[in-house]
Amino acid sequence: MQPSEKCLRYIGRVLSPDILDAFMNGVSRITARDIDGQDPDRIVVAMSILAERGMDVTSLIAFVQRDWADVLMSAGLAGADWEAVVADELKR
Repeated sequence: MQPSEKCLRYIGRVLSPDILDAFMNGVSRITARDIDGQDPDRIVVAMSILAERGMDVTSLIAFVQRDWADVLMSAGLAGADWEAVVADELKR
């Protein structure tokens, strides 16, 4: 899965440097099939929100691969307004 450049800059701003490499390594292992073709930035922003809340990267990657929809729900990105929420989040 390849997030946009804007999303990559966001990740660099919001995630702690001590988890950034592991996070990006995990993102690179997630496939379009794992996320049923969902928008990669939506998934990565959701993952970033959960990582900021303290979810460890290994569990987070497994969570996405097991049930991407629950990841979106847990991060508050499952609603019809998800595009606006992601856009606001990327401005942080």
